[in-house]
Amino acid sequence: NIENFTQSFAGFDKWTLANYITKINLAAEDVNSAVQKDVDSKQPGTAEKNQQMALLNDRMFSIGMPPEAVVYYLKRMCGFDNARQVPLNVTDNELIIGLYRDEKNNMHICGGLKHYVYYKDATYYSWGKSFSSIAGMERNYGGICYKIAF
Repeated sequence: NIENFTQSFAGFDKWTLANYITKINLAAEDVNSAVQKDVDSKQPGTAEKNQQMALLNDRMFSIGMPPEAVVYYLKRMCGFDNARQVPLNVTDNELIIGLYRDEKNNMHICGGLKHYVYYKDATYYSWGKSFSSIAGMERNYGGICYKIAF
């Protein structure tokens, strides 16, 4: 359940899917308003870019995706019909990997899953950076709790 999983993260205990959808709709209105400001001021892209950056920096613009939801998304939205969870001992060279961190209160939900990374050819990719190891990310992840092949 996406709602329960998202609520397991610090600061998201009151998060609901309904409120998230409202937030998305309001954000779309804000961007459209910014585009109109750009048109009115004859400075194309300035207000729009500022509004988009504000949205990207908004920590509450997050959603927790349990592994089943990621598989569903990969199949339905990305066309990866073969997307599936695979055992942790699978050694494919291209995977979505779920990383866990034991925060003493979250291990019962999705095994402590905290973050997904893209893994290809022995390199981990996260937030626009590449890493040769999970430890190199310096985020105190305990290890891998899910693998998704596609």
